[in-house]
Amino acid sequence: MILEDKTQVAELINRCLKLKDKIKSKNLEIYNSSFIDQKFSNQECDIVYKKKGQQIFFLIEHQSKVDYSMPKRVLKYQIAIMEMAMKNKKKMKKNEKLPLVIPIVIYTGTGKWNVAKYIKDCQEQLEGLDNMDLGSYVILDSNEYTKQELLQDKLFILKMMALEKTKNPDELYDNLEEITQKKIEKINRDILIRVIKYIYNETLGEEKIKDIIGKLKKAGDKEMIIEVIKKDREQQWLKGRQEGEKIGEKRGEKRGEKRGEKLGITKAITQMVKEMINNNLSDEQIMKIAKIDSKKLAKLKMV
Repeated sequence: MILEDKTQVAELINRCLKLKDKIKSKNLEIYNSSFIDQKFSNQECDIVYKKKGQQIFFLIEHQSKVDYSMPKRVLKYQIAIMEMAMKNKKKMKKNEKLPLVIPIVIYTGTGKWNVAKYIKDCQEQLEGLDNMDLGSYVILDSNEYTKQELLQDKLFILKMMALEKTKNPDELYDNLEEITQKKIEKINRDILIRVIKYIYNETLGEEKIKDIIGKLKKAGDKEMIIEVIKKDREQQWLKGRQEGEKIGEKRGEKRGEKRGEKLGITKAITQMVKEMINNNLSDEQIMKIAKIDSKKLAKLKMV
């Protein structure tokens, strides 16, 4: 009942906030006498006043017991009041101000009130980072970089930001081609291929998409090259075996299979070794993958 008296509330606000320009009772209006939101499990906020002519709210909460969750509770109420005040606003204008919600807690319990007044005082902290006030944020703005800085940065998301800024298909293609010149981790390469296929398919056209994806696959790391070669080797071995089986049908199953497998494996090893040499793999890597010794490697290099 006392908190429904605007004269008393004005005095309370002025006492607690120590304002130079005193709040006058005639400039206050009750926003709602019982602010309840189902999201808060029916916790009740005692009363909310609004300053006439401005989106400034005074949330007055009465507590008879110490509540260490008060910073979090107050934050919930503040956000909910802001949302209620802006419920018909779909989009903010450039210079439009967000509502200000000022919480005042009246405590009448017997024990000392030793609850943190600021939520940052009861939050986890990241070492080396100054306290992040709620509602503040860190910005990564692509406009603070040149196009070349975005494309050449090792952080993959910056490369993608460069693509977002492209103005036409030719520029997009040039940027993608520049990205393929640098080593790209497999997971990022896969992401980029999907982006090209499903987002830029209409912009680039089928021919350019095939060209860029082909370059991306060739620009893989050595591990990827090794895997490709291993798979190719298995396919060549299988092909050789199949050829051997065909020959075996004509000249005898066992004799033909052995001969065919031998021919198939020899071709596969020769082709595989050439690919590895062209990709600058070391002799040790080549011998390990192809399962050959240094003498055979030397002979194959001369082929």
